[in-house]
Amino acid sequence: MGGYYEKIGDLTGVRWIKYHFLPVFWVEETLTDYTAEDIGYINEGESRFVIPWSYGIEPTPNDMIKFEQEFLVAGRGPDKYSLFCVTGVKVRPPNGKILWELKLIIEQSRTTDEIDRQVSKQRVFFDYTKKIYTVEDAQTLSRMMVKNEAIRNNLKQLYDQNSGFYLI
Repeated sequence: MGGYYEKIGDLTGVRWIKYHFLPVFWVEETLTDYTAEDIGYINEGESRFVIPWSYGIEPTPNDMIKFEQEFLVAGRGPDKYSLFCVTGVKVRPPNGKILWELKLIIEQSRTTDEIDRQVSKQRVFFDYTKKIYTVEDAQTLSRMMVKNEAIRNNLKQLYDQNSGFYLI
């Protein structure tokens, strides 16, 4: 029998790839049903969302998801938003485009600090190209976009509408 002993913690061999700025689509409202049990209130929240196959990610059950919601909070307070665990993955091929539909449940009593200790790689979704890059490549592409925007603005000032030439 194979498998890992723990998903998160000191005894695990699981390593995570962390994706930043990854857009998701058709996010369902999180259903938060609390059940009272011997150990206290338990939040059995679940949700779903969809990501395109073109991202090059193949999601699997037990992947961890954290929706960034810091823009909703005025100050930089403690990280108090829920982590979600993928419990199901379904392929949805409408109109010839393959989409991954992920079913999520709220991960009880886990924090991003525990997962960050197990991160082996970090990737960034770059919106301009709609592709995923390493952090270093995404930073380089961002700098190139800023430089190209500055060059474009400078060239606009040198262009003469009457003659159609760039006057240097």
